[in-house]
Amino acid sequence: MSLQTTITIPGGLSVSSAVCKIIRAGWYPAQVNLELGVFKDLAASQAEEPEPITTLRYVWNGYDKAAAENAHSQAYTWLKTLPAFAGATDV
Repeated sequence: MSLQTTITIPGGLSVSSAVCKIIRAGWYPAQVNLELGVFKDLAASQAEEPEPITTLRYVWNGYDKAAAENAHSQAYTWLKTLPAFAGATDV
């Protein structure tokens, strides 16, 4: 699962149809540290050895430990509540 959206990356470059996917997640009792890779498009994100344009980091405090089997799905749902991912679609 990934999110596709137009996103402005650090430095001010706007990437239309960018694909953002979780490339690392650190699960701790009180929070989850997420690192997203930003790719120019879906094909770039699915390459054999994908190289992101940049990475973004977020700290998520609303993780529901009782639903751990859906942890990544929860993370993507939470990301879509952030202004940077308003209108993002699942890909």
